[in-house]
Amino acid sequence: MNPKYYLIIALFYCSSSFAQVQRVDTIQCKIETIATLPKSLTEISGMAYTKDGLWVHNDGDNGPFIMLLQNDGTIKSIKKITNAPNYDWEDMAIDPAGNLFVGDIGNNNNNRRELQIYKISKPLATESLRIESEKIEFDYPDQKDFPPKASQLKYDAEAMIFFNDSIFIFSKNRTQPYDGYLRMYKLPAKPGKYHAILSDSILLGGKNMLNSWVTGADISNDGKKLAMLSHDKIWVFETFEGSHFFKGKLHVLKLNHFSQKEAICFDTKGDIFVADEFFEKILGGKLYRITVPK
Repeated sequence: MNPKYYLIIALFYCSSSFAQVQRVDTIQCKIETIATLPKSLTEISGMAYTKDGLWVHNDGDNGPFIMLLQNDGTIKSIKKITNAPNYDWEDMAIDPAGNLFVGDIGNNNNNRRELQIYKISKPLATESLRIESEKIEFDYPDQKDFPPKASQLKYDAEAMIFFNDSIFIFSKNRTQPYDGYLRMYKLPAKPGKYHAILSDSILLGGKNMLNSWVTGADISNDGKKLAMLSHDKIWVFETFEGSHFFKGKLHVLKLNHFSQKEAICFDTKGDIFVADEFFEKILGGKLYRITVPK
């Protein structure tokens, strides 16, 4: 997504908004700036952790490139995905074998009839700077109008994860008036054409979408924690069974820091990297680390 927001001071909503989870803990967390991003990543929107660095990409209209980012903000490698135009790339996931999944899932106007996820097999396994991907195509079978009326603007997404051979997509709610719900869809993590399955939903916020919509997601290496990012907080679910993420215990990591955060990933220790977009040359464009309380 590429609109520039008006910055506002947001109110954090109380635990009564999280009626579907077992328990909510709100934790004040320190966000540590560890690097300034290069100008080639002014609209960073996806990130995945590997032992070689952070694979990242920009969102729409920035070209079909993935970049290997180091913790100091330098870029080690750039790969062009030759058969995957960047219409609106919004998030990146990784499987245990090191394959990347890039989600061309942005749908600001809720008018896209088909979306796609590109599977990129172990990008460092070849020295070539140009690599091909496999395509996972899907739609939302519950969407009937393109675009729907304002109260049904539920089909944008900027967040996804790989988990147990499936891709889970988390919606970015744009309903007017804003109803605060997030929807979770599921589809196979293999090439093909699918109808995404609506598998769960959760009430995340109150009246202000900028503080409650989800802009990125990741799951920890051990599969025990799901993190979902917003502009000023991270929701972390744990002690769930299978893919019933929202039935688990919820920690809300309050960052006390508002910016256009759009990329998130766990490292192997369970801490979290976050990155934000540049905002009018005065804010953002940074890589951050958040230590997650154990």
